[in-house]
Order: sequence, then structure tokens, then C-alpha cells
Amino acid sequence: MNKYIFISSALLLLSTACVKEEEMDSSHTEPMKFDSFVEQGTKAVGSKLEDINSTMGVWGYKFKKGTSPTSSQYFPIFQSQTMSQSQIVSFENNSWVYTPQRYWDSTCDYHFYAISPHSLDATCYFNEGKLWINEFRVNSNIEDQVDVLIAARKDITSPQAVEFVFTHVLARVNFKLQSGIPAYGSDADGNPLYETIEVTRITLRDVFCQGICGFTLTENKVNVHEWGYKQTDGILYDSYTKSFTPAVNLSYKGETKDGMMNLFLIPWPTSDVRLDIEYKVGDVEFSKSDILLPESINSWKPNVNYTYTLVLNPYGAPISFGPIETGSWATEY
Repeated sequence: MNKYIFISSALLLLSTACVKEEEMDSSHTEPMKFDSFVEQGTKAVGSKLEDINSTMGVWGYKFKKGTSPTSSQYFPIFQSQTMSQSQIVSFENNSWVYTPQRYWDSTCDYHFYAISPHSLDATCYFNEGKLWINEFRVNSNIEDQVDVLIAARKDITSPQAVEFVFTHVLARVNFKLQSGIPAYGSDADGNPLYETIEVTRITLRDVFCQGICGFTLTENKVNVHEWGYKQTDGILYDSYTKSFTPAVNLSYKGETKDGMMNLFLIPWPTSDVRLDIEYKVGDVEFSKSDILLPESINSWKPNVNYTYTLVLNPYGAPISFGPIETGSWATEY
């Protein structure tokens, strides 16, 4: 069950630094607007948040212009923003919108923070520039897993669109399939003949699925701390299964099919992770279990995309792995 994102912090009203909220709205006419990008690097260049998620939760604070405030000098600017909830901002009709509208106060500077999506299977709290994701749980259904992104703090000193730069805070794990089975003969024209491989099921198991992590948010940077245990229901590890109907067919040696599994997982060591696969070669069925992932990647890292290639070898021989790809984080899920 999804829960709304929560923050818990001692945010006190700044009584003299800025005008009151109702005075701000009546005396200023330039509305606050939002835009968002996803950090470049290991992702697709120039990707937009709306290509990934359609909501974000925003916390906005104003304080006396030209000062360096502590959190106790923050004044929350959104009517729906409380000590326990962020303002939901949604992508609708090609723009990021929220209600009710808020306007810039020329006597104040601003700090903005954001997470996406707004609703998350976790609780969160915010304290002294650090956002904690608490009791986060990876969904057992692969199709329902979410790409969680956090934005660096955005500092605003004059009216302008608030452009958040988001960072992926989970690891993205993908699998390809490749045939390693050579031709068993040739036809009358000398063309090679291959037995078809039919893959019906892949399971990734003993995967760490529930944890807690803190993120220090400074201007233009998200510092990700290490994930740790947070056991709330006795389950710390889970399995993720993808069944293929119809089966995925590989018709010749070297043929590769990608996009077999696309997972958003907690960054964590991979030494305990196991892989099972079920497939047929011709009329013979095979079930391979307890396959260890390559030791060359001993831990998944945040904000990194991993693609493993499973090579299916002749006549039920052990599964091998091709080179592990780490690179472009495409927005096409």
C-alpha cells in the first residue's frame, strides 16, 4: 500500500524576515513555476522527469533576503505543505502544475527540495538539509516498481522557473539473452541449421528489498549515503520473476534479445543474489538454478544502469555471462 511521503522536522515560522503568506499573494503577481531535468552522466543526455514520473513532491521555504538561514528560520510557502507532507506537483498538459498558485516575494530568497514520485511505498522525513527514505520496499511485481529520483537543493534569489536537477537513487538492473548453441548441420544450400531456444521464465532471487537511506541535499548536488537495513515485516529479501508467454525464441548462435527484465533495486552487494532460468532446446527442457552473478560487479551502486547478458550454452551446459554493460540510463522503460 502506497503511503504519502512524510517529512519530520522542526520548522518554525520566521516572524520578521518575510511578509505573511496572504500578503505575499496579494502584493506579488509573478507566479512560481517548475521545470525538471534528470542528471546527465550515466543516463540519457537531456532527459526530462516527465519521461519517467508524472509527479514530484516539493518542499519550498523562504527566508530573509541575503541571509544564510538555519532550518528554524525557514518559512514554508505552500498552503498544503506541512511538517509531515510535501506539495504535490503534477505534469499535466505539457507543464508542471500545482494548486493553489503561489507567487514570488521580492523580500525573500528561497530554497526548494523535491523527490519523485510524490507517492512512494515508504515514509520519509527531512531534517537539516538531509532527506531520509525510511522503510522503502521494492515492489514484488516488476511492472509496479518505480524509479525513485531526488533533486539537489535549488536556490532562488529572483523570480524564475524553478528547474530541479534529479538523480536516480536506485540501481537499474537489466538482463539480455544470447544463444551460444552452434549449428548442428546445414541444409541443401549450405545454410547452417540451428535448434531454437525457447526461454519461458527467469527469476532473480535473494535480492535485498527493504531498507533505509539518507540523502544530503546541497546546492546542485545529491550526496547519497549507504543503504542500510530497516526490517518492518520480517522480510528483507525477495524474488522477482518474469514469465514469457509466448516464449522468447533464439534461433541462431549469437542472436541476442534484450529487455528481458528491467528492475529498479536497492543498491546493495550482489554476493547473495541467485538467478534461475527455464528454457527448452528443441524438445528438451532445462531448468538451471542457483546461478551466481559475475564477481566483477560485487555491488550495485545508485544511479548506475547494469545490463547482464545470459549466454545459453549447448545441451544444458552451464549458463555463462557476456560482458556486463554499465552506461546509458535510457528513459524508455
